[in-house]
Amino acid sequence: MRVLLSTIGSRGDVQPLVALAAELKTLGHDVRLCVPPDFREWIEGLGMPVTSIGPELRSTAKPKTGPAAPAAPISPELRRQMIEGTVAAQFETITASAQGCDLMVGATALQVAAPSVAEQMGIPYVFAAYCPAVLPSPRHAPPVLGMLGDSPAPVMDDYSELWPLTRGDGMTRGGRSSTRVARRSVSNR
Repeated sequence: MRVLLSTIGSRGDVQPLVALAAELKTLGHDVRLCVPPDFREWIEGLGMPVTSIGPELRSTAKPKTGPAAPAAPISPELRRQMIEGTVAAQFETITASAQGCDLMVGATALQVAAPSVAEQMGIPYVFAAYCPAVLPSPRHAPPVLGMLGDSPAPVMDDYSELWPLTRGDGMTRGGRSSTRVARRSVSNR
């Protein structure tokens, strides 16, 4: 069986999939991974093929040294363009990497394209959640992504109505499907 494991995030997002990939490989399955470019060398050193997806994360996480002006806030329009570009790149990368796969495993809420690509290609898809906060529930609000301008939800008895508005299922806060926009842009090429 050929399995594609895909995530976008830090080492804490990548390492569990690498452990799963190693076990699948031990069991005789063919695995490939889509992960941020920071982890390519490490995973290839373990004998597993890697396709880079998303931005390099280590350089963005390093603290700045010396005097530096604070970063200017990102405008909502620039943020929207960045998200749409990232989602479009996910569709292209995952579609190419999933060729010939029998199963796809995606992890983290930033993995927007994987479920749609799997559905389009007729490949079974499994979402791996490392913590229950990313799973929709009436008992808790969606995760807050402050860097994207999110703010905490008000206290409510039932948070169900907020979950369809999250980026985790491909929707922007304004209700416009960034997934559908990206899918259209990829299929029009």
